[in-house]
Amino acid sequence: MRELFKHGFAGDEVFDTYDVARSSQFYGIGHSGALRHCVYVSLEFFDDHSVGDIERLLRTWRALETIKQAGARAVIITASGIIVPAAPEK
Repeated sequence: MRELFKHGFAGDEVFDTYDVARSSQFYGIGHSGALRHCVYVSLEFFDDHSVGDIERLLRTWRALETIKQAGARAVIITASGIIVPAAPEK
């Protein structure tokens, strides 16, 4: 995942950490300490898909495009698809 994000967001830094509360791997994507994208990948996603299938599936789901369009909103990748919660109304 990290390499896919590094390639898809060239020039940005990618870091990851485990989020216990969400049972997910969190990926932060940004530059110079400014976080531009937040991605949570559920453990079920990793459990349900082989390493070889992950990149193919994320391309089919257009994950990189979805993350770019979401901007600073969190993107959640689960075993069944990608979720981008609606932005709060102002």
